[in-house]
Amino acid sequence: LPIQTTVPIQTTVPIRTTASSQVRRGTGSRRVRGDDGLAEFVVCIPVFFLAVLLAVQFALWSHASHLARAAAEQGASTAAAFGSTPAAGTSAAYQFIATTGGSSLTAPQVTTTTGTGDTVQVTITGRAQVIIPWLTMQVSETSVEPVQKFRVEALEFGNSEAHRGSNPSVVARFEALWSTRVPRPEGYGVIPR
Repeated sequence: LPIQTTVPIQTTVPIRTTASSQVRRGTGSRRVRGDDGLAEFVVCIPVFFLAVLLAVQFALWSHASHLARAAAEQGASTAAAFGSTPAAGTSAAYQFIATTGGSSLTAPQVTTTTGTGDTVQVTITGRAQVIIPWLTMQVSETSVEPVQKFRVEALEFGNSEAHRGSNPSVVARFEALWSTRVPRPEGYGVIPR
């Protein structure tokens, strides 16, 4: 005959916590948190390096732009000088680029034109130095200067009232410019009112 035995089954098992089990449990949760931090680190580092590369690229473009602007101003100033030519302005701009930073502005092109109204315009185009291979950054700067002319200041006045003393500022200027060693024109004098 078969024998039946009944074993009581305990439904709740008391868990004893000790210091070692708490450490083990804490270590496990740290590993999960550490894995999350590693994933964030792996995602953020390339983004950070891309941001740094873009900042450096912007600085290189800005430097090339400032260099082109300064060269355009130098060329326009030289071309607008009294007795100068547009070719001298072009040469001065190329020389400025070569001495100040030829590697910052690559393939520079200088165009000097004389405009209407006695002005000289110098335009510089080129490319900024790049550190990102697929990127091309164009630079274009322009400077316009008036052409300098030699003008002799005449001691003659356009209006006849200046000789009669009706305009004191003009008379004072006339007196200041007229040397005392030069004889006065006949009939010159300030008529008091």
